[in-house]
Amino acid sequence: MGGDGYGAAVYAEDLDTKIRSAKYLQQFVDNAESAGLKAQAKFRVGNPSIQIVNEAAETEGSIIVMATHGVGGLKRWVVGSVTDKTIRAAHRPVLVIPPSAD
Repeated sequence: MGGDGYGAAVYAEDLDTKIRSAKYLQQFVDNAESAGLKAQAKFRVGNPSIQIVNEAAETEGSIIVMATHGVGGLKRWVVGSVTDKTIRAAHRPVLVIPPSAD
């Protein structure tokens, strides 16, 4: 997620996960800032698709960018369930990055 820059978010509830996630996200923030983008990382707790949509709604001019694992039933093969729910609920553009073919 991001407004006029790049943002990344992880949805976690326990402190240990938040600490590990903060370190993980900082790599993305550092890369974005080194490319000249405004960047930030945020934590939100709750239903992931709802939190993603709410965060984007609070950031004017935002676009949602998501990666997907590509796991689940046949329909979910292309996009994951959180991604699918986010696409359906968002009132703004959603860019979905497919899983790598490694």
